[in-house]
Amino acid sequence: MSVTREEMVQRLGGSRRSFMKLLGASLALAGVEGCTRMPASNILPYVNQPELTPGLPQLYATSMVLDGYATGLLVESHEGRPTKVEGNPDHPASLGAAGVLEQASVLQLYDPHRARRVRRGNQTSSWSELAAALRQEALRQQAGSTGAGLFLLLEPTSSPLESELIDRLLELYPAAHVHFYAPLATSGALVPLYDFREADVALAVDSDFLASGPFHLRYAREFAERRRPEAGAMNRFYAIESSVSVTGNAADHRLALAPSAIVPALEQLLAALQDRESTKWIGALAKDLRAHARRSVVVASPYLPERAQALALQINQALGNVGRTVWFTRSPLVGAGDARHSLASLVDALRAGEVRTLVCAGGNPGYATAASLGIGPLIKRVPQSVYVGLYENETARDCGWMVPAAHFLESWGDARAYDGTLSVVQPLVEPIFGARTVVELLSLLIGEPDVHPYDRLRDAWRTRGALAGGAGFDEGWKEVLRRGVLDGSAFPREQAAPEFASEERPAAGSGALDIVFRPHPRVHDGAFANNGWLQELPDPITTLTWDNAAEISPADAQRLDIDDGDLVELRAGQRSLRMPALVVRGHADAAVTVHFGYGRDGEEAVARGVGANVYALWPGDRFSISGAQLSRVPGARRDLALTQFHRTLEVSTPVRALTLEQFQNLQPERRPKTLTLYQPTAPLPDGTAPHQWAMTIDLGACIGCGACMVACQAENNVPVVGREEVLRGREMHWLRIDWYAI
Repeated sequence: MSVTREEMVQRLGGSRRSFMKLLGASLALAGVEGCTRMPASNILPYVNQPELTPGLPQLYATSMVLDGYATGLLVESHEGRPTKVEGNPDHPASLGAAGVLEQASVLQLYDPHRARRVRRGNQTSSWSELAAALRQEALRQQAGSTGAGLFLLLEPTSSPLESELIDRLLELYPAAHVHFYAPLATSGALVPLYDFREADVALAVDSDFLASGPFHLRYAREFAERRRPEAGAMNRFYAIESSVSVTGNAADHRLALAPSAIVPALEQLLAALQDRESTKWIGALAKDLRAHARRSVVVASPYLPERAQALALQINQALGNVGRTVWFTRSPLVGAGDARHSLASLVDALRAGEVRTLVCAGGNPGYATAASLGIGPLIKRVPQSVYVGLYENETARDCGWMVPAAHFLESWGDARAYDGTLSVVQPLVEPIFGARTVVELLSLLIGEPDVHPYDRLRDAWRTRGALAGGAGFDEGWKEVLRRGVLDGSAFPREQAAPEFASEERPAAGSGALDIVFRPHPRVHDGAFANNGWLQELPDPITTLTWDNAAEISPADAQRLDIDDGDLVELRAGQRSLRMPALVVRGHADAAVTVHFGYGRDGEEAVARGVGANVYALWPGDRFSISGAQLSRVPGARRDLALTQFHRTLEVSTPVRALTLEQFQNLQPERRPKTLTLYQPTAPLPDGTAPHQWAMTIDLGACIGCGACMVACQAENNVPVVGREEVLRGREMHWLRIDWYAI
């Protein structure tokens, strides 16, 4: 029996508008809507493959940049249409793996809600008209002859090409100001790197290094190598954290502490290494670390206060780990450690009325900043403002000019990995909506709006001398494009260690709770909020979809008489926020965790109105606050779209737990043959298939990040169904990940 689309929508209980809204990008990815063209410039496949043949895919190396750092990818293209993302085995940040955000990034390329036109005010404009408005004569008249009134706000960048263009801009306008901002980006002049292959004992301090951060794919690979019994001695892993994270769930021993208790715990651990008195848990940890000196590692979250990070460094130094399992390199980010490039100095200039022309490229400062800064109204006061972004979002709404930004799969450029390795950003299609890159924007500001980004990138690499000269450059350039990375370009180790400022803890409020602010594991800081695949991908810990919640411990929930879905009010100082509560087993008492990325009110149709905007509570200069209050809103609830108990088939004892010694002495077990739907009781007419496939998961190495789920969705272009249908148990993932407490 066949049904029409309208009948299908009616049976699903939704509207045609919401159905098409959720399905839009998937239709474009499948080729139902729109068309794409491969770049006219010479892009080269990852290996020497035949010319484009209908039906045969090709792989191209490129890089995805997040918070300034590059992750190397291989992108599968069918007849000029990018369809699937994998990791680049030659790239140090991915080692052949791709995470949740990378796997889902291809859907954003085809998002029909992306910005489609250059706009001035409410009127359609053009790139050439913007070039005329920002030509040198007009810009000097607007911002001063030396550019004192010209301010740029860019996302953090490690691109040598963008750095060179910024230098040229400052030569033209020596008094201009360049600022970098992303809410989750690190800002120190030195960054730590770790080697988990050499660590017999590891401690994560509020750090989710296995599932987030610029090197998390590499760290997850190294960590997994030491979790397989057949490979030799397994590592032992401890975690101290407030929230429940993917990394914490992988720990052998875990201690849940409120944020305000983490610094005292580290002070106690440092003292215990010198045989001073400590708690039983800290004492056992200190004994294990001391027994594995020089073969252990302590990883502190970049979101911890500087005092905690300084203590982690002191512990690593006391154990002799520095230079072996942990070392430091200079940050690849342009301007890292220089307060002149901070958002705070830009806000001061905005408040003082010093900004005459503001150019924002990437990010979404109108949304992803502390509400107390009031960035949106300040931007509106600027006489001339330009925003280059993927969407008509909150920042676009506040700016006079709007220019569609190119997706990384439409862009030429370069960037550095977390360790400094030079990486190439290579497009697979021409910009679908006539979008522009940061390189093109900076070229426009220096008076060269028509130079193609490919030509500028190639000339910059030739001038830089990173490759051989003459005919050797051409061959070297082709090899870089094929592999996506320049070998031997990582930064050397620094002998010095970072210095941490002595900080005064802000005065605590009158409440009894700490609030923990964290990036959402699916939508990050909100940049991926319009990606339906990620909205519907269950949270790796709670399995929550299409929402964020205030996560609390069972003890606090019982004390405050709060259940899952109860609407609660969080109050910190003069600011408050209402959102649903979610009780999380293993969460620290006297703490509540909230995640960024939700509560959007821009023009992104999928993201708009989903969840609560946590930036309304965030102070902006730290990722936890003390003295907050939490109370239940009487009679108010919101059903949470959780998938944990959908289609459950397990018996009463679904998991067996073994120690390493028990595993090594395990005897093969003879099991009776059982009937199964996948094994015919009689021979098939055509015989048994030559290949029979199965999937086995090493639960000792799997961290439960969910990348396999979204990879399956991308491979098969599985559509999303939306929050209301998930509540009915109708999500369409072919794979699922469940957690069990034992």
